[in-house]
Amino acid sequence: LSLHDALPIFSLNILMAIISADVHFSKPDPAIFNVFLEKYDLRTYECFYIDDIEENVIVAESIGMTGFFTAGSTDISKELHQRLNHN
Repeated sequence: LSLHDALPIFSLNILMAIISADVHFSKPDPAIFNVFLEKYDLRTYECFYIDDIEENVIVAESIGMTGFFTAGSTDISKELHQRLNHN
């Protein structure tokens, strides 16, 4: 499922990534999230982190990101729309 398919209510063109082998950190280490934030000059409050591994979501939230755990069958677009409209 592509990001565009999961979030059809948004026109997104997101090409932000880091390779864990390049930065020598991997999830759920908080350092990988901080590397990402620094690389793209982002603040945690600007990020909505989605993952199907709950531990990764917990770590993202612990550093200040908004997190969303999905087991794969959840309607992510509905959840994201609700959260954006209530913040």
